[in-house]
Amino acid sequence: MAERAISDSTIFRLRAAQRDLIDACGGIARAAKICNYSAGHVGRWNNPNDNDLMPITAVVALEGDCGRALVTSIMADLNGRDLTDGAPAEATGNVDAAYADVLGALAAATSEYAIAKEDGRISPSEAERIDRAVAHFIREAEELRAGLASIKAPTPRLVREA
Repeated sequence: MAERAISDSTIFRLRAAQRDLIDACGGIARAAKICNYSAGHVGRWNNPNDNDLMPITAVVALEGDCGRALVTSIMADLNGRDLTDGAPAEATGNVDAAYADVLGALAAATSEYAIAKEDGRISPSEAERIDRAVAHFIREAEELRAGLASIKAPTPRLVREA
């Protein structure tokens, strides 16, 4: 099988996803404990200017802890696949609050973008701030969608096995 080059944009997506994963697990110190790597090593994974990518064992441990396939979904997409979550959607308890969170995250992302574009261009550090704000917006939107799904289908369906 021939080797396939991974584009720089995919590497940037993977590095952003691993930073989001560290965030989702409670930060560098907690992520280090979960995946059995030093805080310095995890700090390099969290640094947008460092090229270190997480080993798969760390990805599995961290995604298992937070329950979100942030890095795995990028890898699946790279190979033309989608991930589906077979677990039933959890009720958010308050869709109105989730919707407000989505709007707040969108406003923050919009603000970061507007600030960056004041001089007519977006620098790499500004792109990093925008990317983090957009990632937060996406997480909030996913939570809202899960809450809406639980309203649409509040009870699990029984499936008869053949």
